[in-house]
Amino acid sequence: MSTAILPEAYQACLNQVAARCPMMMDGLVEKAQTSMRERERSAHATERDVLKTAVHLLARHKTMLCERFAGQLLEGIAASSKRDTQVGSSAGLRFDELELMDDAQVQENVELARLQQAALLAADLQLGELDARMSTALGLATVQPDRNPLRPHAFGQALRDVLQQTEAEPQIRIRWMHAFGAALGTGLSDLYAELNQLLKSRGIDQAAYVVTQSPDARIQVPVASKLAPSAAAASGSLTMDQLHRLLSGDLDGEHGSPTANEPAQRPRFAATLPAALEILQEMNQVDVAVQRLRETRKDEVSLGQQLGREVVRLMVANMAEDPRLLAPVRAAIARLEPALMQLAMSDPRFFSDKAHPARQLLDRMTQRSLAFASVDAPGFAAMMQPMEQCIALLLDATIEDHSPFAAALGLLDQTWAEQESAQRSTRSHAMQALLQAEQRNLQAQKIGDELARRPDALHAPAFVKEFLAGPWAQVMAQAQLNQGHGPGGSQVHSALVDDLLWSVLPELVRKNRPRLMRIIPTMLPKLRMGLQTIEYPPEETTQFFADLMVMHQQVLKPVATPVAPLKVDAAPEDTLTARERLSAQFDEAGSSRPWLAPAEARESGFMEWSPTSPGDSIGHSTQPMQYETRSMPQDARDSIASGHEDGRSSPDLSLGAWIEFAGKDQWVRAQLTWASPHGTLFMFAGADGHPYSMTRRTMDRLQADGTLRVVARQDVVSGALDAVARTAMRNSVDITL
Repeated sequence: MSTAILPEAYQACLNQVAARCPMMMDGLVEKAQTSMRERERSAHATERDVLKTAVHLLARHKTMLCERFAGQLLEGIAASSKRDTQVGSSAGLRFDELELMDDAQVQENVELARLQQAALLAADLQLGELDARMSTALGLATVQPDRNPLRPHAFGQALRDVLQQTEAEPQIRIRWMHAFGAALGTGLSDLYAELNQLLKSRGIDQAAYVVTQSPDARIQVPVASKLAPSAAAASGSLTMDQLHRLLSGDLDGEHGSPTANEPAQRPRFAATLPAALEILQEMNQVDVAVQRLRETRKDEVSLGQQLGREVVRLMVANMAEDPRLLAPVRAAIARLEPALMQLAMSDPRFFSDKAHPARQLLDRMTQRSLAFASVDAPGFAAMMQPMEQCIALLLDATIEDHSPFAAALGLLDQTWAEQESAQRSTRSHAMQALLQAEQRNLQAQKIGDELARRPDALHAPAFVKEFLAGPWAQVMAQAQLNQGHGPGGSQVHSALVDDLLWSVLPELVRKNRPRLMRIIPTMLPKLRMGLQTIEYPPEETTQFFADLMVMHQQVLKPVATPVAPLKVDAAPEDTLTARERLSAQFDEAGSSRPWLAPAEARESGFMEWSPTSPGDSIGHSTQPMQYETRSMPQDARDSIASGHEDGRSSPDLSLGAWIEFAGKDQWVRAQLTWASPHGTLFMFAGADGHPYSMTRRTMDRLQADGTLRVVARQDVVSGALDAVARTAMRNSVDITL
C-alpha cells in the first residue's frame, strides 16, 4: 500500500469524527441528565438543589454544546503536542501548577481524570484496534498508542473545554463531567468501531505491537522509607486536595507546631495547670513533668507536616528510581531523605519555591550528574566527592530552616565553579563565535535574495550563481558587520559583483574585450581577499577560480561558431520561467547549512550532518571534529530508549536539556547551554566543558537517523515532583464519590 494514501485515510477519520460529534454530544447530554436526576433522589437537600440546577443549565446549553464540540475537538487535536496522554497521569497537570489553582480548579482536574479513565475502560476493546490501525495510517511501523490523536484523552479535554464556554459555575461543571463519564465511554466505543471499519475498508492494516516498559512504571514504585507513614498521610493516600492544600499553605499550623507567623497555641486544660504544678512541686517532680510536656509537644505533628513528609518520601523514591541517574547518585539522593524530612516539618516552602536552597541543591546534584553516562567516565569521581561532603554535613546538622541547605549549596557551587573556571572561558568563546556566525548568515540570506533579483544574474553560469548566493554573500555580510573596516568594505564587494556578472556574459564581453582585460587583474585579487575574510576553504576557492578562468578564456576566443558558455543555463522552454528557476536555485542555496569559518567551527565544536550517499535523506556519518568521545554502555542506551523521553518526538529543547549523539562509533552526552537568538544554531557542552554545536536542521536529521536522542528534557527534581502529583491524581481518581 502506498504511503501517499495515509494522510487521506487519517483525514477521513477526522471527517467522520466531526460528522458524528453533534449526535454524540446530544446523546451525552441526555444520558448525563438522566444520571443526575437519579442522583437527586438519594442526595441530601443542598446537593439535590445543585443537581437540579445542573440539569436545568445543561438543557439550556445543549444546542451550543452540540454545535461547538466538534470544532473544539479538532482544534485541540491540531494544537496538541506529543505529551504523555495516559489516563491517570494528571492529564499534563504539573506539580508547580497546583499552587496557582483554587479548590474548584483542582476538583475539576480530578473529575476530568475520572471521566477519561471511565471512558478508557469502556472503550478499551475497540481502542486497541484503533491504536494499531491509526499507527499504520500515520506511517508508524509499530503501535504507538500515545500518537493516536483520537484517544479518550482528547475527547475528555475537548469536553471540559466546551463545558467551560458555558460560563457555568465550577461546581455545576464538576457535576456535569461526573455524569458524562460512563456515557462518553459508550459513545467512544461505538465511534471507534466505525473508525476501525472505515480504516479497514481503505486497506489500513493493524501495525505490530512491541512490548516496552512504561516510563511511569519505573518511577512510581516508591522505595521503602525509614520513617513510618502517618495515619493521615499513609502510603497511597495522598490526594490532590491534600497536596493542593499543602502547597497553598492551608494546612500550616493545624494540630501541631505553630507557623512562623502564628502565635503558639495555648495548651489544653490551661486552667488546671497551676494546681497540677503545685502538686507536682510538692512531689519534687516539676522538672520531670515539664520535660515530658516538652517531649509530648515535640512529638505532635500537624497534618501539613505529615503530608510534607509523605511528599518528601515519594519525591525521593521517584528520584532514587530514576534510570537516568547513575547508581551512586541515586544512592546519594536517597541518603538525603532524613534531612529533607526535617526540612519539610519546618519549611514547607521547599515544595513550592523553585529558588529554595534545598530545591536548588537537588537540582545542581542531579543536573550535573546527567553529564556522565557511566561511573567510569572522566570527571565523575571529582563530581561526586563534593556532593558526598555536602550530604554528610546535612545529615549531621539540626535542620530547623533552610540555612544548612543554603550553606551546602554555597559549598557545592564554589567547589564546582573552581573545577569549571577554564570551561566557562571555552564556552564564552564558542558562544561569541556562533553568535557572529548567525548574524552573518542571516545578513547573507538577505544579500543572496537581493542578488537573485538582479537582471544581469538571469543568464549567469550556474557556478557563478552558487558563488554569489553562497560564499560571496557571506563576504558581503561580514563586511557589513565589520562596518566597512574589513578589506575593501561592502561597497567594493558590491562593485565586484557588477564586474563578475558582466565578465561571464559572452554577448556583452565580446562587445568590449578590452574592459575584461582591464578588470581581470584587479577583480581576481579582490575576490581572493574577500574570501579570505571568511576563511573560505582554499580548495574550493581554487576550483571557483579555475572555472572562472575557463569561462573567461571561452569568451575571449574569436567567434567562428557559436560557443556554448560553461555551465550556462539553457533558455527554458518548459513551464517554468528562467526567473522562477533562478529563484529556486537561490532558495536551495539559502536553505543549506549556515556557513561557519574554520576558526568559528573549531571554537564552537561545529557538527555537520552528512548522508551516507548523495541521495540519502538521513545518514550515519556525523563526526565531531577532533572530539574525544566515549562509548555509551548498552544498558544506558536501553534505559534511554525506553525511558522518560520519547526519542521519536521533535527535539525542541529548553536550556539545560541533555542529549546523547553519535560520532562514528561512539556516543557523547552533552547539555544544551545556549541557543542563538533566532534559533538557527545550538550549542551543547559535555562533562569536560567541551562545546558541540549544530544547526536545527542537523539536529532534526540526526534524531530521525537515530544518532541523536534526548536523555532529559525536564530537570530530575521537577520530574519527581510531577510524579508525586500523578500519584495524588491516581489516588483521587480511585476515591469513590
